[in-house]
Parts: sequence; C-alpha cells; structure tokens
Amino acid sequence: MPGLYRLAWLILVSGVGAIATRSWNESKLLATAKLATLSLEDKVGLTYGTGLLTSQCTGDTQPSKSPDVPKFCMASSKNLFDLVSGFPGGINAAATFDRGLMRARGKAMGEESHGKGVNMLLGPSLDIMRSPQGGRAWESFGGDAFLVAEAGFETIMGIQSAAVMACAKHYTGYTQERNRFYYNSVIDDRTFREVYNLPFIRAVEANISSIMCSYNKVNGTPACSHPKLIGEQGVLKRDLGFQGFIVSDWGATHGTPNDTATAGLDMEQSGQWTAFGGGVYGLDRLLNSVKSGSTSVDTLNKLVVRILSPYFRLGQDQNFPKPNFNFQSSKSKQNLHVNVRSPEHTAQIRELGAASAVLLKNDNGTLPLKKVKSIAIIGSDARMQKKGCYLDACDNGTVSIGWGSGANSLDFLVPPDQAIQEFLLAQGEGTVLHSSLDDTLGGATKVASQADLAIVFVHATSGEISGGFTGINGNYGDRNDLLLWNQGDELILATVASNPNTIVVIHTVGPVLVEQWIDKVSAVILAGLPGEQSGPSLADILWGKVNPSGRIPYTIAKSQRDYPAQVDTSLGLLAVPTINYTEKLLLDYKHFDANNIEPWFPFGFGLSYTTFTIRSVNASTVTSNSSISVRVSMRVANTGEVDGHEVIQVYLGFPLDVGEPLRQLRGFERVFLQVGEEKIVEIEIAQQGMSIWSVERQAWMIPEGEFTVSVGTSSRDFSAVLKTRLEERFAQSAGPPVEVTPPTTQLTPMTLELPAGTMDNPFDPQTRSTPDPFKVSHSFHSNSDDISSSSSFPSDSDSEGLGTSTDSDSEEDEEDDGVDMSPAAILKRPVLWNREEGMSPAYLSRRYPLPVPAPRPVAKEERTSLARLFDPLGIFRVAEDLDTFHLSHHKRMEREREHQEKAAAKRRKEAKKLLKKAHRLNEEADEKEKKAEHLKDEMDSGSSSSESSDEGKHGHRGGKHKKKKKSKKKKKKKRHGHGH
Repeated sequence: MPGLYRLAWLILVSGVGAIATRSWNESKLLATAKLATLSLEDKVGLTYGTGLLTSQCTGDTQPSKSPDVPKFCMASSKNLFDLVSGFPGGINAAATFDRGLMRARGKAMGEESHGKGVNMLLGPSLDIMRSPQGGRAWESFGGDAFLVAEAGFETIMGIQSAAVMACAKHYTGYTQERNRFYYNSVIDDRTFREVYNLPFIRAVEANISSIMCSYNKVNGTPACSHPKLIGEQGVLKRDLGFQGFIVSDWGATHGTPNDTATAGLDMEQSGQWTAFGGGVYGLDRLLNSVKSGSTSVDTLNKLVVRILSPYFRLGQDQNFPKPNFNFQSSKSKQNLHVNVRSPEHTAQIRELGAASAVLLKNDNGTLPLKKVKSIAIIGSDARMQKKGCYLDACDNGTVSIGWGSGANSLDFLVPPDQAIQEFLLAQGEGTVLHSSLDDTLGGATKVASQADLAIVFVHATSGEISGGFTGINGNYGDRNDLLLWNQGDELILATVASNPNTIVVIHTVGPVLVEQWIDKVSAVILAGLPGEQSGPSLADILWGKVNPSGRIPYTIAKSQRDYPAQVDTSLGLLAVPTINYTEKLLLDYKHFDANNIEPWFPFGFGLSYTTFTIRSVNASTVTSNSSISVRVSMRVANTGEVDGHEVIQVYLGFPLDVGEPLRQLRGFERVFLQVGEEKIVEIEIAQQGMSIWSVERQAWMIPEGEFTVSVGTSSRDFSAVLKTRLEERFAQSAGPPVEVTPPTTQLTPMTLELPAGTMDNPFDPQTRSTPDPFKVSHSFHSNSDDISSSSSFPSDSDSEGLGTSTDSDSEEDEEDDGVDMSPAAILKRPVLWNREEGMSPAYLSRRYPLPVPAPRPVAKEERTSLARLFDPLGIFRVAEDLDTFHLSHHKRMEREREHQEKAAAKRRKEAKKLLKKAHRLNEEADEKEKKAEHLKDEMDSGSSSSESSDEGKHGHRGGKHKKKKKSKKKKKKKRHGHGH
C-alpha cells in the first residue's frame, strides 16, 4: 500500500457497518499524550467504578474536576433504562448461521447504545456451552468454539461500527452459574487454547476494545488476577496482541492493589467491596498503593494508556454523546427518555427471529399453514410475559429472552397469541380461535378437541444467578434438568391425545428433552429466544411468509446423561467446588461422535419448506510463502417449489493420530436460492482452522497426515467427504499425540512456560526479546478491519515467530513514510465516519425522540437496580427505601406524555405572547398612522375657519379614515397569520 494512502489517515473499512477509525498506534500516542496531562487522582479514577448503588450506568469511572478527563459509561442492554429494542438472544443469532445477520444485530445494538450515550456495551458473551444446563449459555452462541468465535467476531464488528466499544466476556472457563463466585475451573493447556481461548482470538482480530475477566478461578488462580492469562506477558496481551483493556466482572477482584495491577487487570468494576469480592482499587486503595510506592507509577500509567486507547481509536473524544439515562433511579433528572428505537431495528429483530427459527419436524407438509377453519392456541408461553420480576426472572408468559444482566427490554414485546390474532384478522378468512393459556391439562384437552389444528406453546428458561441467588422454582441460574417447564411435556401429550394435528412451538435457552412426545406430533418449531418480535416472526414461519432456515447451534440428545458435562445442582449455593474439564476437546457433537451416541437432532440440523441439492464438491489448497488454506467449492441448487435459504456447513477431520475430535466445524454459508436456481458456493478454511496446539512446543502446528473435508447440512448429514494432504512444507509433527479420553488422575494446571532453548518459544525470554505489548503481527485471518491488532500463531513457516511482520503496510513502518504521528497532528486528522454504513439512516435522521407508543394494559412493573444483585443482605443499602428508586413502565410512559404536553403548552404560551406583541405593535403602528393623517389634514385645511368648510372637511376625513381602517384590518390579519 503506498504511503500516500496511509497518509489519508489509514482509513480501514471492512464490509457492512464499517467506520474509519484511528489505528492502534495513533490511539496509543493520543492516550500517552493525554496521560501527561492527568493528575495522579485522575489517573486512578479511570481504573475503577463509582459503586453499585451510585453509578449512573451499569458501571462507570470516577468523575473528575477537569472537563478534559473522559468518564466512561458502561451498560448492558438490560440497563439502558427505557425506549430501547428487545433484541434476540445470542443463541438465536448463532442459529441463523448468517454472518450478515449477526453483524446487523451487533450494529443495531451499538446504534442504540450510542444514542443512550454508552461508551461501552457489555457484550458479546463468548462463553462456550459446556453443559446444556448452563444458565447464561444463551447469551453466547452455542456449543461449538468455531461458531462462537465467528458469531462473536461479527457482533463485535457490528457494535464498534457505531463507535461504541464492545466488551467480550467472560475470560475464561466461565460455564455455569451455580457457585460462580467461588468455583475453580481446571483446564488443560490444549483444551484452553483450542476451545475456550479460540473465540477471543477472533475477538482480538475484530479489534475488540475490552475483555471482561470472570468470577471463577482458572487452575487455582482468580481469573482477574491471573498473570498468565491477562498479564503483559500473558496469553491475551502478548500472545494475541490484544491492545485494549481488561475489566473485571462486577465484584470479581481479590487480593492487593499491587498484585492485581501487576497481574494485568486494567479496570475494576464496580469498585465497591461486596461479600464475594471487589473493592481492590476502590476506596482509594490503589491511590494509596501508588502514593506509598507499593505500586509503581509506571504500572498505573500502563493501565491508563490501555483504557484510553480504544476511547481514542473509536473517536469517542469527538462529540460522543453524554449518558442520558440513570438506571439506578427512574426519578433522576438524568433520565431524558431518549427513544433510540427505530422501524429499521424492529424489522431487523423480526427478520432475525424468523431466520433463527428451526423447523425440527414437519410431517406430511403440515407447515406452512393453509386455510384452517379453527385453531386452538394452548399454553402460557403464548401470552404476554409478566413484567417487573427481579432481573426479568419471570415465568408467567412467553419466553423471548433469558433473565439476568444479559436480558433486554420487554416493553414492546408482541406475544404469539396477539400476533396470530392480528394475522388472522388481516387475512379475513374467518378462522375461529380457541385459547387455553393457563397450562391446565383440562383446558388444553377441551380447546384442542374443538379445533381443526392445535398449536402448543412450551418453554424452558435460565439466566444469571446474581449475588441475590436469583432463581425460578429452584433453578438458580442454571437449569436443574432439561425438561420443559410448567408441565410442558404433559401439556403436549394431553393436546395430541385430543387432536393428533398438533404443532409444538418451543421457546428455550438451549436443548430440551423431546423423547416423550416427538413421535406423536405433526410439526415442531424451535423458536429459541426471538426477542420482542416473537409473535410476528413466528407468524411469518407458520403461514409461510418466511421459509425456515434456522439450524440448531447445539445437539438435542435423547437423554441428559448423553451430554459430556453436567452442572452439579446437588451442591449448596455457597459451596466452593473444583470443576475438572475432563471432557477436554469433546464438547457437544464432538462427544456424541466420539462415543457413537445417536441424538434426536444433531448440531446444525434444520428443515425447510423446500429441498436442496449439493453437488460437484471440490477442495483445493491455496498457498503463499508463509500460509496455507483450503478452499472448498460446490454447486448448490433449489430443487423444490419454494424460494429459500440453504445453510452449507464444512467440517474438517484431522489425521487420526493427533488426538483431535472426529470432525469439527470450520466453515458455513447461508445461501438464498430461488426455485430452480443453482449457485457456486466457496468456503475457505483458514490456516488457523487446520492447526492444533502443541503443548510440547507451545505453538500452533499443522499436523502431518491425511485430512478429511466433509460438506453437508449438519454435523451428521454430508453430501460429500473428501480427503486431502497438505504440502510437506506446511505439515509438521506436533509432538506426541495428546490423549483426549478423560484422565483417571486430576489434571495439572496450564503449562505456559518451557525450559529455555527448546525452540523459538514466545514464552521463553532467552530465545526472543520481549515485544512491546502494543506491537502486534498478522494472523491467518485476513478479513479484519484493522490488521494492526491481529493475533499471531507461530509455526515453522513463520521462522521469526511472534512480532514479525513481512507486510509492507504494517503500522510499525508508518513513521518511515513521513506521516506525522505527533498527537497534535493526529487530532487534526478527523475520525471519519462512514455514517451511511456505520449507522442506520433512520437512526441518523432523528433529531428528537420518536413518539412514544401507548403502553398495553399490563400489571404494574417495578424497575430494579443492582442493589439486591450484589448486596442481598442490605449491608450497603442506603436508608432511602429502594422503591423510591423505581417507577413503573406505565408511569414512565405517562410522564413522557405529560412532558410532551407541557412542552406543547409552553410553545402555545410563547405563541400567544408573540401574538400579543404583534397586536400591540400593530396598534401602535395604527395610532402613528392616524396621527400622521390628522396632521396632514390640518396642514391641508390652511387657515379656513368656516364651520361649513370644517364640517365638510371633517366628513371627508372621516370617510377617508374608514377606508384606511378597512385596509389596515386586512394588513393585521396577514401579519397575525404569519406570526402564528
């Protein structure tokens, strides 16, 4: 790339929603320059939050007396207060297998966060669904590390396209809610690298701004003070080249300020002590540690530069909006009730909800529905969800999202029963509806027998346990089992006994058991967590407006015992367990394949209303001097009678002697095809996807031997299986095979160091110099928007190892091209927004909040703060009753309308004042004109004193005056009309 192009501020764009940002080098220089202007107190104030009960946002940093010191606002979707959209859960984004929809969802969430003045959105979650019971697995993207990584990448790109920082969480080994503050995750090095760290590699390639460390311990050390994970010489910052900042989960810190800071934690949230952790940097502890010399100023400076770098990279120093809400108190004057919703976002939610719906069964073409005389709607999951539950842990209506801090607004939720009624009314075909929405077996039997068709709505939900041990019916965050809730299995059986023409709709956070009834029903739709447009998106599927193309991002087993990992719900809530990840690499479908277990529905499964064929599959290697990839091409045709999407999946099998799972997802593509249409589809497997982690060499290696490429539509349905060998210069021995069967002895902690001199080891200071933590190299992926922060995976083909770049466009060469990299020069170069792509036109065109729709009649909803979440015993609770912090949704809507009415009244009052002033001015003008006429008449009359002449003249003047008055009245009307 020529120097002149870099001179144009390194405008880096990549696909949908891209913005032109500063480079990491530029951002670091600006952060360093800002650092020089900060007092010691201001520096420390950027490293911790203001506390659980006093923060304006979910988390923020300390206020400063200086207006030049940034104050960060961090929030989750749940805590944006009001007038926001309710997006589908991450698990539904994964079910689309569509990178474009994944990025669009992130972009919309970023836009709404930007409109609320949020600097950093606390997501996405990149946790792996180790156990299907895991309470927060639905926030992430399923049970396959590759799918989680790709979905995370797209989500991050979308969020940050709106100049909002994304925060990838939770790092690492955080896979369940029970005992989350205390448990110890014991993970071997290879499993960690190939499974739990893989999504964060892609996050760094997406230029993630922040990464959140988790509550749990990893191999005996708390994740938020684990130097081998988050330190300057650890996995994230050194191995991957991560250049943003590490923030703790709320209350996940332990130890002294110096130990925590030197371990690599850049920011602590919320900064307050709780019963389970926190308060390490807060209460002036870090400040006093620096003043006493326990913590060096250099260490503090590194934290601050890392915190400020993404702030400058995304241009948040240039007119970024201030927070316009206060999630703690609805009575706060900071709540401006800014409406960040848009018709475009609503349409996106509906589209994603339909695209993520998985058709599991469709006997005899039951769906899509044709004209039906009568339909029975059965189950509480079809009706409006109750509002006002703590952390949205509700179980009294349709499940559109899980509960906890990852949940979102239910204010504009459209439940299935409402959407179905509206659809049928619009159709005007006279279909009769019968409803039983109380989950009673008698009611289900009665209405099912009266209808031609029955639709049963069932669900299973989960969420965050929180410090208050939030749960529903004894399910504390994690699910106790995989059964449907509210006797859902019995409800289905009772319905199908009365009406064999039964369709089942499942809203769920993850796998459920279907063994009891799956063979008895006509059709099954797995709707997942579709967000606020739950009802309309389902109606689109039921009546065929949208052809289903969703694929399940996990395996649905025949028994809970078939899964490789379970949450031990027998432990007390205050237990301190050690969780051994003995399943190692064999998660989800990989475990089922290795143990030859037959599931009900395999990973990636989903039906359509049409049929497709895949043929002419070929695989070829694409090589360069230092990298290799495999390009898989095929022809895909729609051979059915309905337009629709097919989801192509490519799985890679490694040589059998290297200890990898039988096959692993390494590529996917969602392709739209009209009836009779055929397209050529190409999917590329990157070099990282063909590599395994060698514990012996501490490096990514491509193993010797035969690889298998399988192309199909699920983890068990393949149209073609190809075998290939790589060129010898890329294939390397990865050391002795690693056993992947569960060991009989306890696993040893992660091995991250090797003896000096064994090889060019990135962890061995004697074989290489320590790189600048802000200096990075290129990765095997090439579709990042900013190559400066990609990760590196050393191999023999990269002889110089980490930190080496052969690309002439690397940022390290910028100064050689004559680009002025002084802070003053950088600030003069504006951060250019591609606003048409970076933010939706509907969002940008608004200058004032959209009209607030009238709320539906609902039960009183109370807003909740994080007080009970982190302070269940009320130790730090303020004297003021918590109820004063909350206000119901209905009252908020009323207040918004009152505000608008007051504003309108004020405008009318001002208009009246203007009219009155105009009247006065007109009258004064009339009076002056009248006096001038009199004066002129007197001058014309001369010295005549004849009474008759005077009378005549007066009569003449009177007539003239009347005519002029009439003319003036017309002028008045014209002026008054203009003023109004």
